[in-house]
Amino acid sequence: MRQMSTREPRNADQIERLREWREGPGRDTSMKFVGDWFKRQVAKPHEQVAQFSEVWRQLVPSHLQDKTALASLARGVLTVHVADSGTMYELDRLMRTGLERQIKTTAKASLRKIKLKVASLG
Repeated sequence: MRQMSTREPRNADQIERLREWREGPGRDTSMKFVGDWFKRQVAKPHEQVAQFSEVWRQLVPSHLQDKTALASLARGVLTVHVADSGTMYELDRLMRTGLERQIKTTAKASLRKIKLKVASLG
């Protein structure tokens, strides 16, 4: 009769537990990471820019609204695309005379700066 050492597993359950322990958790093949990525890269920035769009419609003159588009919000800097240099000049003058401060105080999200950029709106 052979005597079992203390290191040998005694039954199939122990062997299976040992196999699972050695292999570790399996690789996550689900698409769960897409939901997290979408929230971080798309949904949250969209919500932040949407907060400013309402304030933008309230405070910016209507003849300038058609020639501007809120492009992005990153690290407290709101980037606004402007159709042409004439519109940019007019909007810049308004920003310097108090519009930027008014937008900052009215908006619920934190805003450090508004950056104007001439770009295609289409």
